[in-house]
Amino acid sequence: MIELCFDDSVKGALRVAQHCGLGKGAVVAVFGSGEGEGPAAAALERERRRREALERLAVPLGGRPGDVLALAFGLNLGDIAAPIADGDCPRRRQIFAWLSADPWGDEATDEGQLHAYWRQLLADREALLRRASAGEPVRIWADGTPHAACGLRCAAALLRELPCPVTVVRCPASFVREDGVTVVPIGWGEMEPERFGVFAAEAVPLTAREREELAEEWQRLQEENAPLRCVEGERVVSASADRYDGLLLARLGGETMRVAALIGRVLGCDKPGIGDWLLARRIEALLREGRIVWAGEPTGPFYGREIRRG
Repeated sequence: MIELCFDDSVKGALRVAQHCGLGKGAVVAVFGSGEGEGPAAAALERERRRREALERLAVPLGGRPGDVLALAFGLNLGDIAAPIADGDCPRRRQIFAWLSADPWGDEATDEGQLHAYWRQLLADREALLRRASAGEPVRIWADGTPHAACGLRCAAALLRELPCPVTVVRCPASFVREDGVTVVPIGWGEMEPERFGVFAAEAVPLTAREREELAEEWQRLQEENAPLRCVEGERVVSASADRYDGLLLARLGGETMRVAALIGRVLGCDKPGIGDWLLARRIEALLREGRIVWAGEPTGPFYGREIRRG
């Protein structure tokens, strides 16, 4: 069975989930100083017990690493009308711009790594089409983040006429953790690998009609070809480039703060289901427009600089 997702972190988690279980899942090191007492020691002990309960809960997905494929093209951003091609195309340029960003002033991703990553994306898409064309079942891990919602619709278009059975596992809106804490995940990227096999039991078939409807939605989005695509309720809608500017300005308010702090506040409080790269580009645009200004001399890495409302 093909396990299809739309994010590299989910791809990695699914590969761990294939063989997780007591003593076989993701390794989490919990460090302490001696035996210790007090709140810190108690917190470490609670985490240890939670991890043990999680390992007992785990249900292995089975399969091989090569069964996990990702359409991780970031389709909520940029041009989606132009075909994805083996060579220069708008989607590759979008991916390269995203991966080569260097907000902290560290060493940027080199050209060879960018090309290798692009080749892996194309290889996953080709493997999906080849194996689905042979009738192999596809299980899609869907959630409400914009990139995954777009990925689901793109996948439906790719699989539209293929003879493969398709099921969908949707990320739960919330669940109660082993320690009694209620978790509201943004998407599968926030899920521990041990839980994937548990939620796999909730997979539902994607009927031919549903594939057709999702594929038609994707065609509409391609025709509109807006700068962004966002999720509103159950729908994916086209949006302008300034879609998230209001969130940035509202969270900045009258304060002075670092770029990284503002981005973290939007991602943590508003949970738009997008990455920091897009928000950083919008802060740059707001700086050009004068709606945000530098608080002092803008020196050092971009994410570390201080800003305020203009």
